[in-house]
Amino acid sequence: GEHESYQKLPIPRFPITCGRSKREVSWLGWWKVLFMQKITYASLGSLGEDFHHTFDTALKHVQEKLGRTYPLFIKGSQKKARNGTFDDICPFDTGRVLGRFQKANPEETRQAIAAAKSAFIEWRELGWPQRISFLRKAAEIMTDRQFRLGGLLSLELCKNGFEAIAEVS
Repeated sequence: GEHESYQKLPIPRFPITCGRSKREVSWLGWWKVLFMQKITYASLGSLGEDFHHTFDTALKHVQEKLGRTYPLFIKGSQKKARNGTFDDICPFDTGRVLGRFQKANPEETRQAIAAAKSAFIEWRELGWPQRISFLRKAAEIMTDRQFRLGGLLSLELCKNGFEAIAEVS
């Protein structure tokens, strides 16, 4: 029919690098690489084996770091709480400690709130162009780490890989 001539055209392919692997993709694949980085519930059906492999690799990386102890951060400085730590337990495997977190006492909590209020004043005085720049950088970092963040969500909230990545994105 009318569209047969389009079907005979060669599909241009473009080189891309994804992690350590290099491959060629069609213009549609290139479009997805550039503009479809955000994974949503609506786009989950189009994800294939690459998604599963990437998610499983990230989940394995996250699982290797389980059980670590994390400090408080007040005014950019790391601190151990005077009240010790508490364990964050995996809800579907209660023998697994996801992490140990500081249990701030009331004074440490007041210090953290005061530091946050002070930081807000500095943040506000930056001006909107600089704040946007910081937020875009944060979004870029989250996109780069979306599979690791998804792995954390799957362990913390019992989400499957698709749900976790959709929530992170």
